[in-house]
Amino acid sequence: MVVRSNVIITALFGILLNQTIIADPNTVFLRAVLPDRPVYRNEAFPVDLQVHYPGFNGRHINLNELRNHPPRSQSSNIRFLQFRPDFSMNQISDGGRFYPVYRYQRIGVASRAGNLKLVFNTELILDYFSAGLAKERTYNLATPPQSLTVKPLPIESQPSRFSGAVGEFSIDLIIDKTRVRVNNPVELTLIIRGKGALDHVKMPQPEKGWEGFRVDMLTPQTRPPMVDPSSRALHSAKVFRTRLLPRKPGSINIPQIQFSYFDPLGKKYVEVKTEPVPLDVYGDVETEKAQDIPLPQKNNDSERDERKLVQKKDPGLLAVQPPPLLQRPWFLTTQASVFAIWFGVFAWSRHREYYLARPRLVRRLHVEKRIRQTEHTLKQLSQRNSPHKFYSEASVLLRERIGERFDIPSGGITEAVKTDSLDDQNAESLKNFLRTADSVRFGSIDAPPLPEAFAQYLQILLALDQVEAPIDEV
Repeated sequence: MVVRSNVIITALFGILLNQTIIADPNTVFLRAVLPDRPVYRNEAFPVDLQVHYPGFNGRHINLNELRNHPPRSQSSNIRFLQFRPDFSMNQISDGGRFYPVYRYQRIGVASRAGNLKLVFNTELILDYFSAGLAKERTYNLATPPQSLTVKPLPIESQPSRFSGAVGEFSIDLIIDKTRVRVNNPVELTLIIRGKGALDHVKMPQPEKGWEGFRVDMLTPQTRPPMVDPSSRALHSAKVFRTRLLPRKPGSINIPQIQFSYFDPLGKKYVEVKTEPVPLDVYGDVETEKAQDIPLPQKNNDSERDERKLVQKKDPGLLAVQPPPLLQRPWFLTTQASVFAIWFGVFAWSRHREYYLARPRLVRRLHVEKRIRQTEHTLKQLSQRNSPHKFYSEASVLLRERIGERFDIPSGGITEAVKTDSLDDQNAESLKNFLRTADSVRFGSIDAPPLPEAFAQYLQILLALDQVEAPIDEV
């Protein structure tokens, strides 16, 4: 029980001491490269996050963790458009010494105007070797606060249908057919593409609405943004689909759709629009006939059955509200038993691993247990004068004890075994006892008095207990 408690306490302290370490700049540090010019609110701009690793000798970065956990921003005033950034690795020279740099190239969008203080951080796992064993250490990387000036969008000449898009865009309209029957759908596809963020843009509507159509809106689709490696410009597209059902026959035009955006290079608002698309509608409009729905007849018999509701003076026995789950013994016992089972399995596994790593300790405990269990039996055999059984059990136990103390197999031990760790008197007693045991077992001599032999056996065991036992190297 003491060994098991020590193992459990050691495991718990190991879990508590596994903390994240703040990185030393001489080992690894994080750097962020932002635009050196002011940007507009909702304008997409490149962000270059670099993990510099000057202390890579003897330590190796876990590349899977590095690729799957890019640095993030601590501010809610900036968002990234790419779920997975462009990841690359190169080397730079620092005083004639080359070391690796891991780069995350992302596209950011500022959602608030003003002078923003941006901080980026990440956690990095480094592999290093200590005492010939591979270990892992987690470092916390953070950039110093960096300033980014975000300009607000101008209010003057801002279109009434401006949705907040900043960049340079074009708009296209596609329909699946130009001739359709009345009240049958025409699928309309509106594509907005260009340089800039479109994740917050909603589908633009005609200026006068969809006159003459019934509209069935569908879920918009945003294509993954693409980044030009040379210019680091963002190319994105958003597809809106809807179904238009014409209400009347005849020649009708799908109205033009206008989309407004702000051009940060020209510092002005720009409107792009689609051309009206003619649509030939044929067929007749089905008119719905009005049907007279009979009103329910009032039943006079129900009026007779109506009785005046009165409050009872004695409501009778009321139901008892059961206690909540947190106050029920069976619920608390179930929750506690789950934790107890988990803790027991954990303690058993640690106990098993402890003894599997120490075979010499297991052998010593096994021999001591067998000696304790057989001592009373040997005493009874000596009193009943059974020399053959007595010497058989005693010689086997002495050989097990000698093999455990000198770390040798017990099967081939005879009276000629080396007993350098014993004094001359105990060594001679051990040899004489083993020689006598072999002679009695094989019937060559008569057995000496067994009570004296049992006392000699105990004296030899006491001398062997003084020999230093071998220790397992863990």
